[in-house]
Amino acid sequence: MNQCSDLLFILDATASMGNYIESAKNNIVEICSILATSGRLRSQDGLQIGLIAYRDYPIEENDFVVKPHAFTYNVKEMEEYLAPIKALGGGDRPEAFSTALESAFTNMAGWRDEALKAFVVITDAAPHGIKERDDSFPEGGPTGVTVGDPIKLAREMAFQGYSIFTLACEPTLGNTTEYAIDFYKALSDMTLGVFCALTDHRLLAACLIGSLLEKIDLKKLSEEYQADIAKRVLEDHLSIDEVVEELHGKLTHQGQQVTTLQVGNIYNNLPAAKHNYKVFLGSNSLSDALRLLKRVFSRRHNPACMRAVQESKSIYGDERGSFSMITVRFRNLGAHRISLKMFDAELRSMSEDIVLPDNFTIVRRFRVNIPVNFVLTCGPRIKNFSRTFDKEQDIDLDHIFNYS
Repeated sequence: MNQCSDLLFILDATASMGNYIESAKNNIVEICSILATSGRLRSQDGLQIGLIAYRDYPIEENDFVVKPHAFTYNVKEMEEYLAPIKALGGGDRPEAFSTALESAFTNMAGWRDEALKAFVVITDAAPHGIKERDDSFPEGGPTGVTVGDPIKLAREMAFQGYSIFTLACEPTLGNTTEYAIDFYKALSDMTLGVFCALTDHRLLAACLIGSLLEKIDLKKLSEEYQADIAKRVLEDHLSIDEVVEELHGKLTHQGQQVTTLQVGNIYNNLPAAKHNYKVFLGSNSLSDALRLLKRVFSRRHNPACMRAVQESKSIYGDERGSFSMITVRFRNLGAHRISLKMFDAELRSMSEDIVLPDNFTIVRRFRVNIPVNFVLTCGPRIKNFSRTFDKEQDIDLDHIFNYS
């Protein structure tokens, strides 16, 4: 009997995600059409899709933190919902992923008991609260905001039959984070999902379709092995690759055919990263894991990653092209010192701290119409804001602190 699938996209909608958001908009019809005509799903109600877009705290700087769209069978309806979503905001490097995951699991209505239930996470940033550098909210969210424990959430998801498919947008995730790759791998594996590293936004549709078809095939063919799979991953702490290889062997011996997604490894084999993955996978809560993490000082990407990025540019061209520059003056007209950091969403790089003493002005040049995120620190206070520049302007940093 053909199956049904409930697919919920959890989409990072911050400034650095522009290419991937556009790719999701452009490919969602293709993704749904291929899945619907694959022969794996029922023809009438085989696939329903939903979406949660998320940005970051504070909400007044980012338009929204979490923005949900209910499940629908109508692909055109999802296209219309995606259309106005722009890549904006973000501020510091980590984003409000844990808040989005909690909202997806606890607040989204319409999941079907008999369906393959999948969360599709598309992001290039760590969540708050996993010890990353430049985290404005190391407790997971602002003071007074309670954020669910993502490891506890993932374990409950696994128990209830939900899977997490993580599409990690590289090379940004590996270049700007220390623990996030191992965190997302662990969440995907503990829910019997898939972690897929994308080196080009144009590969989003192919990677997602391959991952889901494999999961659909395995779900249909392995009902008798589900308890054993869960035990092997959650109790015996085997990697998902080892468990799936065992299952493929059993199914092949029975003459069954399974779609298999082949994804090249773009990460260096680092002892600290392996340790952190096992810590996240084996912990019952995020607080338990944080005590045991090891710093990852070495480069995360292996040469295969950089080759993939360069090959993509040689095939498709470098999309940035030529650009014009705009002069922007940052003024601190107040009586307190302000520290400024800037994150260029296109170059995907964070500047070092720039300190502005009281009554001080600095001048910086920015590319036209490229989003830039800013993190301001003044004593214990932190403010995040984003700008896209199309003309020269002055920015009063003291005004942002006192009136935003």
